[in-house]
Amino acid sequence: MGRRIEIRLLDGLPEHLQETILTSSTLRTVRPNKVLENRVGEAALAWLRERAVGQEYISFAFYKWPPNGPAHYGLLWAYNPRTDRTFRLPFSETAGETENIASWDEAEIELHLFSLKQFGQPSAV
Repeated sequence: MGRRIEIRLLDGLPEHLQETILTSSTLRTVRPNKVLENRVGEAALAWLRERAVGQEYISFAFYKWPPNGPAHYGLLWAYNPRTDRTFRLPFSETAGETENIASWDEAEIELHLFSLKQFGQPSAV
């Protein structure tokens, strides 16, 4: 029997980021500059890693600006504790097809592709 890929959304990242880094309403709702985006990304991956210790599944979480309603900008992170590999992808729920950013649907597809790649090439068919 083949190996099973399990992907789980971990709840609580938005609250963690709002308590530690995104402490004002402006920081929570306005698209971050690169410095802030990097700080949020480091904190998000540390948060994911901490919760994934000893787990067999790929964990993911996301934050979106603004946090309520359709995201003008968001970041999706994933972590595989088996391989210590991470994944990060910006997305938007409001961007048009001409903008160079993933939609939420495309972000979900990329998350699944990341998960599939974690298992390497098949050894037998």
